[in-house]
Order: sequence, then C-alpha cells, then structure tokens
Amino acid sequence: MRFLNSSIAAILTGLVCFNIIFTTYTIFTKPTPGAADGLGFIIFSVLLTPVLMILFLIVFYRLYERINMKGLLFGVITGLWLREVLEVIQGFFYQSDQLKNTIRFINSPYLLLIIIMLSLIFVRTSYKWLNLNSFTIAATTGFVFSYIIVLLLRKINNSLTSYFYFNSDEILIVVLSVFITSVLGIIIGKKNEKKIKIKQA
Repeated sequence: MRFLNSSIAAILTGLVCFNIIFTTYTIFTKPTPGAADGLGFIIFSVLLTPVLMILFLIVFYRLYERINMKGLLFGVITGLWLREVLEVIQGFFYQSDQLKNTIRFINSPYLLLIIIMLSLIFVRTSYKWLNLNSFTIAATTGFVFSYIIVLLLRKINNSLTSYFYFNSDEILIVVLSVFITSVLGIIIGKKNEKKIKIKQA
C-alpha cells in the first residue's frame, strides 16, 4: 500500500502542479485564444508534468513515514472532487452568466491548493476516522468504475468522440460514484480498525 498511496499521490499532485502553473501563466501572459504564442510553454508544461510525477513518487515513497500522506491524499482527492462538483453546477446553470462567472472565479487551481494546505494542517496522521488505505482504494475504484461506465454509455450511444472531455451529466456520474465509494471506504476502514483493536485486546 505504501507504493500505491505514493503513486496516486504523485500522479494527482503532478496534475495539480500542472494546473497551477498553466493557470498562473495564462493570468500573467493573457494569450490570445487560438493563437500559438503560448504553444511552447504548453508543450514544456506537458513534458514537465510526468517528470514531476516521478520526482514526487520518489520523494513520497522515500519519506512516506515523515510526510502527512493522509492529509495530502485526502486534500488532493477532496479538492479535485470539489472542482468537478463546481463544474457540474456551472454546467447546469449555464443560462446565468453571473453565476457561471462566479463559479469560474472560485473554481481555480488555487482553490485546490488551499484545500490541500488546510487538509495537511487539520487532517492528522493520527486521526482514526480516516483509514488511508481504504479511502484511497475506494476513491480510485469509484473513479475508474464511473469512467468506464461513461465510456460504455458513449459507446452504446455511438458518441464516443473523446476519452477525456465529459459533459455535466457525465461528470455528475463520476462525482457521485467517487463520493459514494469514498464514504463506503471510510466506513469500512473504520470498522476494520475496530475489529483489529478487538482482536489485539
């Protein structure tokens, strides 16, 4: 589980870094939509992301016992999930420009960074309500399962034109699946810890 948790944390943290770097770049440079003036930076960012993931994996795996991995993974997964929830809300209220602009302003990678920092501070390694292994496996399973379901639905409806872009309804399937499996993972993990304590008593 040490390698699995480190790998998932490294992949998600790498994606977070890519989003923050790219968003910061667009804020300061304000590239023209459709223009190729920022193409070089985009290519550099795309190539840099897997390198960062590998570096994060090495650091997380080597310093697994020293890093608050429970707080990091909970913050990254929760933050990414919340961003997708906001995407769903924005999609369902597409007729209200004011609400869309407000959600777009809130739903930035910096919100994700704030959630991760708060999680690192408040979600302690010693907290018993969150079993890291159960939570990580459950959230990952929920995402993979819902992703496959969405692709199968597209295949059935002959609308499989992209493996990455999801509309609001499809994102809703993913966020609900991740939420349900994550809650179940927390509950099951808590019950398993109680059973272990009873056996050890």
